[in-house]
Amino acid sequence: LSIPAGADIQQQTWNVTWSDGSSQNLGVLASLQTSVGVTEQYSIALSSPTPLIAGSLSPGETKIIPMRLQNTGNRLATFNMLASFSVEGWVSAFTDSDGNFFLPVVLDRGQMFDFNITITAADDAAPDNYSFSVRALCNTCGGIAVSGNDVLIRTLEVLPFREVELIAETLEISAPANGIPQRVTLEINNLGNDDEVYDMVLTQSNPHLLADLSADTTGTLDAWDGFTEIHLDLPMPLYLDSGLYSVTIRIVSQADSSVFDSVTISVIVLDTAAVDVSADDPDQSYIPGGDSDTVRFEIMNEGNAPDSFDLTVESGTGMSAEIESLSTLRTPTIAPGTSYNITVRFSFDTDAGGQVPLQVTATSALDPDVSHTGEILFSVGSQDWLRLISVDDLVIDEAGTYEVVLTLRNQYTDEQTVSIDVRQSNSSSIWYRASSSSESAPLRILEQKERFITVEIVITDVALLSLTEDEMVTTFEVWAISNTVEDATNATVKVILKKTGTVGSGSDTDSTSSGAKVADYAVWVIGPIIVIALLVMLFKVVTATDEEDETPWGNEEYESSLSAQYGAVPAAPDVQPAPDMSQYAPPSAEVAPVVQAAPVIEAADSGVPPVPAAGLPEGWSMEQWAHYGAEWLKKNA
Repeated sequence: LSIPAGADIQQQTWNVTWSDGSSQNLGVLASLQTSVGVTEQYSIALSSPTPLIAGSLSPGETKIIPMRLQNTGNRLATFNMLASFSVEGWVSAFTDSDGNFFLPVVLDRGQMFDFNITITAADDAAPDNYSFSVRALCNTCGGIAVSGNDVLIRTLEVLPFREVELIAETLEISAPANGIPQRVTLEINNLGNDDEVYDMVLTQSNPHLLADLSADTTGTLDAWDGFTEIHLDLPMPLYLDSGLYSVTIRIVSQADSSVFDSVTISVIVLDTAAVDVSADDPDQSYIPGGDSDTVRFEIMNEGNAPDSFDLTVESGTGMSAEIESLSTLRTPTIAPGTSYNITVRFSFDTDAGGQVPLQVTATSALDPDVSHTGEILFSVGSQDWLRLISVDDLVIDEAGTYEVVLTLRNQYTDEQTVSIDVRQSNSSSIWYRASSSSESAPLRILEQKERFITVEIVITDVALLSLTEDEMVTTFEVWAISNTVEDATNATVKVILKKTGTVGSGSDTDSTSSGAKVADYAVWVIGPIIVIALLVMLFKVVTATDEEDETPWGNEEYESSLSAQYGAVPAAPDVQPAPDMSQYAPPSAEVAPVVQAAPVIEAADSGVPPVPAAGLPEGWSMEQWAHYGAEWLKKNA
């Protein structure tokens, strides 16, 4: 049963009958009759032709939804409209079909009115479904309940809105290609209504520019206020040609590749002068006052144009240094990215020590404000990893061989190999020879242990006779040079030489001096003959065999025989090499008189060879003459 909208107040009878609907056509089967009364009431019907999801829109956008209001009651009534939203920020407006505001609206019984509701989404609306309700309120019903459908609910979908903004700190940068990085800050703003992640894409006009971004993607940026910074890094590589380059940065949404922004930065590479000076670490220690040495420095042109460089050398205290084979102290023209090597010769004074610097500075000919200094630190003398302990002064007053023993201590935290070098100055080497068997090969010294260094000093009679003073003080140095660490230490050994023989006084001085000269000449003439004779005699003694013994001697028997025969007899004296006597020659050399051979004294019955009239050969004893005199006479007859 339905009652038409706006029906008058009335009383009606409602008759309901049930008839046979089959093919038998039995007629009315049953009937029902009831009374129906229409009373006075307020009623309303609110409807819309749109579905439950009435549409979609973006943040801040407006949507128009058509609706109809009908007074289904049987009394005149005035109505008002009200829209409600589930979130704040949304706005609604009611207009008629012509776009005019109409509220409140008066409707007679059964009257219909079509209108539109205009809805504007919130500016910060995130992607989602938002529901709203429209309610019709009766202003003239006087508190009487209103029947019918007075509320209508619909839903609007807010679509994702994506927008990004990329802002560069600067759009142009100028810098030299000197390897000093440049950085440009990039600001990224998410202007959309949803959280977003963006990819970074970099394009550069020349790959040699080596531009790079600090990140390939952004983190998740919040909707509307998401913000982050990344950096464009420009390394300004060495040797990069001068000119104009460009770098383009593009930022693209991962959710929608059609959403992006980009910026292009111009990079101006200037003409660049740059230089680097380097040298290898010498990795050794040097001896003060030692021979000069060389070291190589490399001059590298790190600019982007051919250039030459002026060179200066500065050395530390106690060091001398100069550049070899470069008279103008300016390098040839060096192409970008290539180098030129120079050789610096250096030496150290005797008082140099510690860490001594050597600096080479190269200054660009294209730009005098551009220079670079390379430095080497030389370890000179002792660094206290080795200690060489000397001995007391050595006093020599007769010819012979002497030994000096020094103690070498390893004060390093590990074992070392050490080379020994005995050095004599001219003031000592003309009188004696100092050497050590330790010079032949490096010594191995364990941590905190010691080794003894033996130095042998050989001096001759002639040297002691030739001293210019009765007593002379000489020195030589023993150096210990570590092959493990940069260290070298030394000890100075003092040797006091005393002249042999006594010089007469008064009128005997001239005769003594003359006699000494004759003796010197005799040594020169007779000395070599004596040496040859002794060598021949020694050869015969060693190779001789006993003809009466049929069985050859073994080594032990032979040595026992020699020992028994000559063990108690001192060896015949050696004749020392003749020194350079030119400095002691008289101003006008006179020819020495020829010395006549002295008559030989007849041999005694005892079997001892006869002694020459001039006496025993110099340096011989009678015991030696008894055993070797016959051989000497045979060779010097």
